Amino acid sequence: MKFSLSTLIVSFTLLASACSSVDYHDTIWKAATSQNQGDFASAEQHHGEAVAQMRLHDSVSSDELAVQLSNQASALNLLNRPDEAEVLLLESIDLLRSQETISESDFFTVTVNLARTYELQHRLDEAERLYLQSLKVVSNLPDWPESRNRFVYAGLANVYAWKGEQEPAMRYFKLAEQLYTQDFGADSFWWTMKKDEFLAIQNSEGT
Repeated sequence: MKFSLSTLIVSFTLLASACSSVDYHDTIWKAATSQNQGDFASAEQHHGEAVAQMRLHDSVSSDELAVQLSNQASALNLLNRPDEAEVLLLESIDLLRSQETISESDFFTVTVNLARTYELQHRLDEAERLYLQSLKVVSNLPDWPESRNRFVYAGLANVYAWKGEQEPAMRYFKLAEQLYTQDFGADSFWWTMKKDEFLAIQNSEGT
């Protein structure tokens, strides 16, 4: 099964474009393609290779490396390996904070992936805090596309479902459903995965 590259929830396109003159561009693109095809193990391997390649280039900025670390962490989360993802994401955040100015888009991406990591670790209060923080960071950006919030809404739906808080859980689930189905279709791979995950939590009654 193949999926549109537009389904990516991480910053491959921006990073690949910025880094097209050096050898890790192709590796990043391979990772993006694998991730969209549902081959998360290959995606994680390629992301790791790209990180290793980027560390060898003095021309790579801290924020570029931070985004690619976050991309690898995203694949690790998809493989249900959040402990490994957390290590990369904490380094990513340190790199972003070392900059004089931080891109809201980059900070959003990294923060959301760390929130997902905490969600998978069942650190629900920390996950909730970071998901909400990510929304606050981009809330006043005039050109921020609402569609980029879909992953956050799905994550918050899961967090509140685990907590047994049905009203916010269903509210965020509906927001996520609207954006995922609007962009990718009701039967898309990414929405089906998110929907099934939420329903499984609901069926467990948040225990």
